[in-house]
Amino acid sequence: KRIMEATAVQTGEQRKATRFTRDGRLTCQYGSTNFAEAAWQDVSADGGCVRLDRYLAPGTKLMLNCGSFLPELKCKVLWCRQAPLGWSFEAGLQFYHTDVEVAAAVTALVLSAIESNEECLIEA
Repeated sequence: KRIMEATAVQTGEQRKATRFTRDGRLTCQYGSTNFAEAAWQDVSADGGCVRLDRYLAPGTKLMLNCGSFLPELKCKVLWCRQAPLGWSFEAGLQFYHTDVEVAAAVTALVLSAIESNEECLIEA
């Protein structure tokens, strides 16, 4: 596998787990009636990075619907910034592992990322 180093200084991230690039669409729900469409950038056992069409304030709690093979995942926004192209935003998310089913879903998400590509990102 090709390993690429990513610096925590550039992103403001302090993720402790190995992260893997991940493709795929998901829906983020915040509040009872607010939704945002997003796309995965990467994922790890404790969180992920998504690209979305709106700014979400750090601390915002989300429910992620990643498709039919996973239950909804609870997370919160750690950081959000304008993406390099300027027409979208990137957000760092932290998962909540509140029960065994959610922990299993996060594991399945990470495994699908590993199986779908050979690129692994690690903290520098």
